[in-house]
Amino acid sequence: LRAPFGLANIPELFQKLMFKYFGDIKGLAIYFDDLCISGETKEEHDSILQQVLERARKYNIKFNFDKFQYCREEVKYLGIVFNKQGMKADPQKVEVIKKLKNP
Repeated sequence: LRAPFGLANIPELFQKLMFKYFGDIKGLAIYFDDLCISGETKEEHDSILQQVLERARKYNIKFNFDKFQYCREEVKYLGIVFNKQGMKADPQKVEVIKKLKNP
């Protein structure tokens, strides 16, 4: 979905539309225009991905495949690293904070 530049309420509207179109898909996390699929197995992951792609096709939603990551053991999502062991802060973000000077 694309919107004209400068419209203040677009992020809120975009979030609502993403939940309208994809919100009922289990294993899918939605944050504005970021989607993250998680599954216990590759088959479960691929099944969820198939649902997302079919729904996107149905509603003519396009994805930026330059940002697309497929079937990763570990992903950075919203500044957090997720993997089988759980989640942790992104080490790169932590380093930036450590290097901040005191006010």
